[in-house]
Amino acid sequence: MHDGPALTLSADTLTDCFLSGGDDGRLCRLDPTGEIEELGKGRRWVEHVVTYVDPKLAIVASAAGREVELRDATGRTVTRTLEHPSTVGGMAFDPRGKRIAVSHYNGVSLWFTQSKDGSPRLLEWKGSHLGIVMHPQGDAVVTAMQDNDLHGWRLADGHNMRMSGYPTKVRSMAFTRDGKWLVTSGLMWWSCGRSQAAAPWANRR
Repeated sequence: MHDGPALTLSADTLTDCFLSGGDDGRLCRLDPTGEIEELGKGRRWVEHVVTYVDPKLAIVASAAGREVELRDATGRTVTRTLEHPSTVGGMAFDPRGKRIAVSHYNGVSLWFTQSKDGSPRLLEWKGSHLGIVMHPQGDAVVTAMQDNDLHGWRLADGHNMRMSGYPTKVRSMAFTRDGKWLVTSGLMWWSCGRSQAAAPWANRR
């Protein structure tokens, strides 16, 4: 697939295919027959690839350095390039594919995917934000930070919450389907719900 390490792997927008990015600067597709198609090649490592697919919309997003490229359903055409203040740490689509959240140094940029221009909504918190996950209903985003913490924002009003106490960096996160729980490297964080305006997140082990 790559001349060197494969840095990221994602389900494709096409059935039974996979997308991968490598430190050779290539974004590649692998189909069920073993054929490899190069969708893009640049000078920087392709460190993150995510996709969104529903019956009406399919998007490929790949990140190299500070740039995120949004591509059409085939993955072959770049529809928009999103610039960020520092290297991209992670990406996540909202449940309808209308927005993409991109983590980087000092916070998160939230972009509309179908807009051809315009600036992002910034969710600010000092520090290096690595991985990111979006709530299944699009209510919140959570990032994993360099300092063994998580940081969350409620998107309705921008209220944020620091979640600390991890012995090491959180490497993986996923919300449960109903959005009540966020599983993070063996610990669970519980969302208190919209009625708990003062504290949108509470820690339970």
